Amino acid sequence: MEGWAYTERAFTESASQHVGDRVVSFWDAPRLLANDTVFEHPSAGAIAILRDRYGVTWLFADLTTAAHDLGDYAREVYRAGRWGVFSLA
Repeated sequence: MEGWAYTERAFTESASQHVGDRVVSFWDAPRLLANDTVFEHPSAGAIAILRDRYGVTWLFADLTTAAHDLGDYAREVYRAGRWGVFSLA
């Protein structure tokens, strides 16, 4: 969710905000907050919101900046250096 540039919605939003599509603000503040919360302060409740309300099944994390206890709430399925993929299913 950290990359919404080059999407149809980003083009539409950027035109209405008179900014470039690569710098347009994300248009769904509650969803962005739910996403950021999982990476900054993971919990079973935060994971449930992403999974159940927004249909998220995978997380891709920079493990140097994500909360170190993310793996306590989501199953790590892949790691390569500082990058990890987690399943919410």
